[in-house]
Amino acid sequence: MLLLANCISDIDYAKANSDQEQLVVFGGFTDGPGPHLLRLTRPSDYEKRIFPPVKDAQVTLSDDAGNTYPYQFIVAANDTYYQLDNVQGVTGRTYTLHIKLATGSEYRSKPEKMPEPLALTGADFEADFVNFVTSDGIVVKEPTGFTFARTIAPATPDDRCLRWESDCTFLFNEIQFSGPFAPAARQCYVTVRVGDQIIAIADLKNYQPGATIREKAGQRRVDYVLETRASFNVYQRVINRSTYEYWQKAQGLIAPTGTIFDAPPAKLIGNMENITVPGLPALGLFEIAAVDTIHLFKNKSDLSIDLRRYVVSYCNAYAGGEPSECVDCQSFSLSTLQRPYWW
Repeated sequence: MLLLANCISDIDYAKANSDQEQLVVFGGFTDGPGPHLLRLTRPSDYEKRIFPPVKDAQVTLSDDAGNTYPYQFIVAANDTYYQLDNVQGVTGRTYTLHIKLATGSEYRSKPEKMPEPLALTGADFEADFVNFVTSDGIVVKEPTGFTFARTIAPATPDDRCLRWESDCTFLFNEIQFSGPFAPAARQCYVTVRVGDQIIAIADLKNYQPGATIREKAGQRRVDYVLETRASFNVYQRVINRSTYEYWQKAQGLIAPTGTIFDAPPAKLIGNMENITVPGLPALGLFEIAAVDTIHLFKNKSDLSIDLRRYVVSYCNAYAGGEPSECVDCQSFSLSTLQRPYWW
């Protein structure tokens, strides 16, 4: 009876999804200089993993001092998002996101206060061969790099929580063609995710004052990003408790323990209210956070001899011709010709 009571229904992802018109919000606003990115999508087809972006929305951020800041809609090579530039969050000030779709539907985030920052005291990068189990049950060794964040718990416990994540910005050189009329090859700074399936969070109340906290912030297979020069960027986000509870639920969904006590598959409701239809809130989260960052510069020379052979040239790694990025490096998503200020 206990087993039957805890059974859940199978989800048939091949069927047409009934929630294709529901709004999905993901992004945040920090006390850093930005740019602050926001993505609006629809659930759409889970089987094909195609999530169309929501265009023509009016997106603004407001604070409790009466200021309003509009977002701009950006169309990149392989990405679309809304962006807010030259605005920096202030500790203790309350912020609210407003979204008005072209259909007339309106959404609003629950007002949240910018937390007091906490310093990220250190970060590490380690690479080694790691055992992974494939979908066929075969154990394979993958050359994998890991980023770790280190911080010190405050002397006085408070209600703040932490979340860590990581990405990588690498230097990419276009192919230089020969000939007197060949254009000069350009250099791009390309940012890629590191460990989308890692949710690293902590409740500061669970640590002794002054304790050292070390958490894995991201992981990525050792590959072409280390060919020239790469910066592994480790972020520490100070978040409020409601945001922490959201990520705690997400952690339970993507990292089940294999028991009957696992959280069943479910929609993850965040802090975006539907003003037009109150009973249909948006999925996802708009996160308010105080951020500290450390940049770890690495290349293939920092790897062991066994790992270096996996750092192959992106433009020579494909059979049948080079990818378009090799002649136009701005074809990468989140690519820019402008050198980051911290590089």
